[in-house]
Amino acid sequence: MFFGGKKGQWWGWLWAALLAGCSGSATVPAPLAEIPAVISIPNDLSIDVSEANSSPSGIRFVSGKALVGPGPLSNVIPIGPDLARTITEDVLQGLLSPFNTFEIPVSPQTRNFTGTLPASDTLPQVFKFDFSDYDFDGDGVNDGFTGCTCPVGCNLQVCPEEAPLEDLRRVGFRIWIQNDPAGNFEKIMAGFFERLPVKDDPLTPENEENPGKGRFRVNVFEASESALERLLIGVIYDHKDPDSPSNQSTQAFLWRDLTRDDGTILLSNQINTEIRQLGRNDPAGTAYLEKSVKSTFNGFEDAEFTGGEDSVVSERYIGRFRDDADFWSGSYVLDEETMDIEVPTTCARISTASEVPSEICEQDLLIDTSQEAFLRSTLLSDVLFPADFPLLPPPF
Repeated sequence: MFFGGKKGQWWGWLWAALLAGCSGSATVPAPLAEIPAVISIPNDLSIDVSEANSSPSGIRFVSGKALVGPGPLSNVIPIGPDLARTITEDVLQGLLSPFNTFEIPVSPQTRNFTGTLPASDTLPQVFKFDFSDYDFDGDGVNDGFTGCTCPVGCNLQVCPEEAPLEDLRRVGFRIWIQNDPAGNFEKIMAGFFERLPVKDDPLTPENEENPGKGRFRVNVFEASESALERLLIGVIYDHKDPDSPSNQSTQAFLWRDLTRDDGTILLSNQINTEIRQLGRNDPAGTAYLEKSVKSTFNGFEDAEFTGGEDSVVSERYIGRFRDDADFWSGSYVLDEETMDIEVPTTCARISTASEVPSEICEQDLLIDTSQEAFLRSTLLSDVLFPADFPLLPPPF
């Protein structure tokens, strides 16, 4: 006798159960991922690197955190953290804040979205979001995005509140903006969510806010009478590691140039900066955060722009430190016409900005960076929009 279904299905299930029983182990349920009811484009992708920031006020300790002191490495240690903080906290938060205002329903039926951002002193801005599949990585094949805001697919009546991690698919988006009701829409942002961002629930005491995991690019163009300025940004972020909530990373590529109508490049800056944070435990079991910062900057300014001579600068930085220790391991290279600086891998005390024995970083704190490579320079392929990003949004 069997209970429902076909006999072959019943025997297959029974045989699998017997095998599991004989092995003495049960199947471990797959971990579930939260699926929020609404999503917003995240605007805070920062990671705290205040342990090695510069101190504008000259105070060495603020809220118990060591700030770079007046020693010989005082101009080196904070370079990467300062640049990374500027990009994530100043540039990105300001650039992404308009997108973040929209709360978009997570639903199999949400295939596009239109939102208006009112303004008191300017015309309202209209944003159009399209969630259809497209070729973000530029390999000539669509990337397999769901086509709606639901990360488990669009052939459902409602999106579940949670789902196994292996069932999640990426949610792609492309965004256009209309700055003038009488003007056309313009391409402004493209990207995808690998893990949806989660907004804070004001009814709970804890802060659940998390940007999730994904990639995006933002391209902004500003034309004057005789020149065109471009600000092109690409971001890769992961703040949702299933192995540990402490593990986070943000990498930002920036390309900014100013080109005259005759083709003369007056200004060109490229920045590649990366912050990685890992949750660690020391031999005694005490938890701490290990933080690594890398940055590469390349800059050019034409003599017409500087009012003097052409300026070419290349700067590369690596630094690693812990949130529970006053030490830094890192290296730095600066190449420019009037000055060359090279700091090989060095172990230093942050609060004095002075070198200490390398054993402290290599053996005691395990933050040695001698085997680390500098980041490569930013490429246009890191920041430009995908080729199949339409000039205008589809009708909806």
